[in-house]
Amino acid sequence: MHRLAVLLLCGSVLLAGCRTKERGPAASSATSTIPASTEAAVVPTTSTLNVSARPTTAQLQDPAYWNAILATLNRAAGDAFRSADSKRAIEPSAVEALRQVYGSGVFPNEYQSILEVAAGRGSGLLHPPGDVVTRLNRIVKADARCVALTASLDFGKVNPTVPTSDVVMELLPRDNSQNTINPVPWIIEELFVIAAPDDSSRPCSE
Repeated sequence: MHRLAVLLLCGSVLLAGCRTKERGPAASSATSTIPASTEAAVVPTTSTLNVSARPTTAQLQDPAYWNAILATLNRAAGDAFRSADSKRAIEPSAVEALRQVYGSGVFPNEYQSILEVAAGRGSGLLHPPGDVVTRLNRIVKADARCVALTASLDFGKVNPTVPTSDVVMELLPRDNSQNTINPVPWIIEELFVIAAPDDSSRPCSE
C-alpha cells in the first residue's frame, strides 16, 4: 500500500495504530500530553478458554487460542473507546486500558484516536461503538518471546466507513499477575498494514 494511502487509512477512527511495515519511531506527530499510567478494575471475558493463563506450546499454535486472545484485547480497548464516546471525556481507566492492550509502537496513535472520540470527532463512528473484530489469517511465528500474526481488522461495528484492513500484528508477553484491565498475558506491540507481499515474512525481527 502506498504510504499516503496508509496515512489516510490510519487517520480513520480506531485504525490510528497502524503503519507500514517499516522499523522506526511510531508514526505519530502527537503533541498532546499523555496521562500517566494508573491501575483499574478487571474487564471480564466471556471466552471459554482461560485467556489469563500462560499458554502451552500447543496453544501457541492454536488459532482458537489467538482468536480468544484478540477478542479479549478488542473488548478491553473497545470499553475504553465506549467510555470516551459516552462521557465525552477520557478517564484515567480508559488510558490505562489502552496502555495494557497496546505497546509503545501502537499506544501513541491509539491515544490520539481516543482524543478524537472524546472530542466528538470521527465521522461515521457508531454510538456506542462496538468492538473491532479481528479475524486471524495465519500464525507466522509464535513462541514465548514474540508472536506474529496476520489478520484482518473489521471495523463494521465501530465505524462502517473504515474499510477492513489486512495487518501484521506483533504481540509480546506481559506480566498479568496483577488485577488489571487486560487479563491476558500479551500486549499488541506492533500493528502494520500489509503494504507488500513480503511484509509478513519479517515479523518479530529488528
